Parts: sequence; structure tokens; C-alpha cells
Amino acid sequence: MPRMARVVIQGMPHHVTQRGNRREDVFFCDNDRQKYLQLLLKYSDQHGLSTIAYCLMPNHVHLVCVPKHAASLAATFKPLNLRYAQHVNWTQDLTGRLWQGRFFSCVLSEKHMWNAIRYVERNPVRAGLVRRAADWPWSSASAHCGKRHDPILSPFPADPWVLPDAWADWLAIQEEQVVEEIRLCTRTGRPVGDKAFILDLEKRVGRPLIAKSVGRPRKEDK
Repeated sequence: MPRMARVVIQGMPHHVTQRGNRREDVFFCDNDRQKYLQLLLKYSDQHGLSTIAYCLMPNHVHLVCVPKHAASLAATFKPLNLRYAQHVNWTQDLTGRLWQGRFFSCVLSEKHMWNAIRYVERNPVRAGLVRRAADWPWSSASAHCGKRHDPILSPFPADPWVLPDAWADWLAIQEEQVVEEIRLCTRTGRPVGDKAFILDLEKRVGRPLIAKSVGRPRKEDK
């Protein structure tokens, strides 16, 4: 399914992901990860982007964030990705493209915002890097479990479904169908939510957002 023109709705949560070129690693040491987070904090503050969840994996990143302006996503990630690529090329003595094209994103309903946060913070568990999400030091999971303060994070745009003392147990729940829906919509750029949510977004952006079925029409539809 092809990717549609990017949809950005100010004040609503979005899932954002970016992979390394040819799926190769983009982080080579803790200093790299710290540099990425420093740049994320710098440019998100400058351009009005609130981060409510994130995870840095070896060859890709995931974020759930809320743009204050329609341009906040692009205005944050364009210089962030450029400056971080320059950092890696300099420190690793590399040349060429670090990232695989432009970042992927999709708008999330409130329900799917929580699903996306769990998906993002469970990534290291799913990849076999740690047993518990909060044990991965390069995500928002431990902060949401109440174990540390994270300057990257902004308050949730809605009342939390889960309190910090129950966050770890909530992260342990795995919902593969929801994960696949978020992955598909992020790849294609289509919003994640029920039909009423998507129809409301269509009115706001003035273009169709629901995927049309592919193939020949049924006889009764002709």
C-alpha cells in the first residue's frame, strides 16, 4: 500500500518512526544516543513538539509526540536528522546517507495513543534486548514507571489510563493485532482510529483518509 501525503494535525498525538539506511545501525555508543536526545530536546523546544514517549533502538527510533503547529514535525526532524547524521559521520569516519529517507508518521486517536505508547516502549522487549521494558535505558518506559525524571517528556495530552506503579504490568501486555495496525498506518501515513475519528479528520484536512479497497468491483457495485 503506497504512502499518502503526510497528515499532521496540531494538538493531536502522532506516532513517528525513522530507520537507518538499509536498516543499518544508527547508534554506535551511548554518546550517540545522548547526542540524539540532546538534539531532540533542542529542536522540539524550538518548534513546538511535545514528546510523550520514545525509544531508541539500534537501527531505528520511535516516538509518540504532539505537534503544536502543523509544521512542528518537519521543522523538528529535518534539522535533528541532519545534525545527528553529521555527528555520526564525523565520529565514525563515515560518509553517505545515515537515514532511510524521510520519517514515517501517523495521527492517533486517544485510544490508539496509549496503544502506540505501549508499542513504542515494548520495542526492546520484542527485540529480545531486555526482559522488562523499564530496563532499557534509552526509552521513556522507566520514567513512566516512576523510576526517574526524563527532561525529554511532556505531560500526556489526556488523563493517563495507567498510573506509574502499574505501568510495568501494563507494558507486559502484548496485543499483536493492535501493533500490526499501528505499523501499517505508520508506513502508509493513514490515521489510526475508528471510522468516526477518521471521518472527522477528513473534514478537517479536506481530503479522503480511509483506504479504499483494491481490486475489481463486485457485480452488484457496478
